[in-house]
Amino acid sequence: MPPRRARRRSPSFGNGLSTDLDRWRFGDGGPGAVWTGRLVPEKAPHLAIDAALAAGKRLRLFGPVHDEDYFANVITPRLGGGIEYVGHWPVDILAREVSNAGVAVVTPTWDEPFGLIVAEALACGTPVAAFDRGAMAELIGPDDGRLARPGDVESLARAMRAAAGIDRSGCRRSAERRFSVTRMIDEYENWFERQIARRLGRRILHLVSGRAADEWVDTIHTIDTIHTIHTVDAAEIG
Repeated sequence: MPPRRARRRSPSFGNGLSTDLDRWRFGDGGPGAVWTGRLVPEKAPHLAIDAALAAGKRLRLFGPVHDEDYFANVITPRLGGGIEYVGHWPVDILAREVSNAGVAVVTPTWDEPFGLIVAEALACGTPVAAFDRGAMAELIGPDDGRLARPGDVESLARAMRAAAGIDRSGCRRSAERRFSVTRMIDEYENWFERQIARRLGRRILHLVSGRAADEWVDTIHTIDTIHTIHTVDAAEIG
């Protein structure tokens, strides 16, 4: 049997915020916590509530109710005593609320491939306490927040208390460095340029070997493509 080819790892590019980073304005925070997202079982806002109560923190929840039974039977009985469901609000209002919180709580019960909520919170300077599921460990470092054991309310409560003491300006700098749309576009452009250059290199070797001189026309087209990608303004793409 022929030897197996080594499996090539696919590249990954973190999302940029779909709205301008400046819409998620830096804030001074406060004593309470915030949870944002769809109110559905797999997002587990009920565990965020339980952790907030264990940590002795007020919690405000924002987002659309996508599962009425879950909201009525699991969330509603937990409201009160410092726990409040505020509703589903536009970005500008949500950004203000996140920037006024001391910690953002993220409670996935499945392996999310990314987490825009983390990026949005950090842009507001708000550190994050999250279950260590999916991409959370890639998004949240020691200067951004704290990770908790998946599904463990007491672990999340400890993470909330610890994350609340993290320097907020560092969280904002982390978001600016890692989660801007410009950074995302630059990474895609750089990857496409490398792929085109690799393909171009193979084509030149093929031509030098004496085959199909008329393929030079295609090569010139490839060079033009590289030039075009290199000179397009990323701001225009965004």
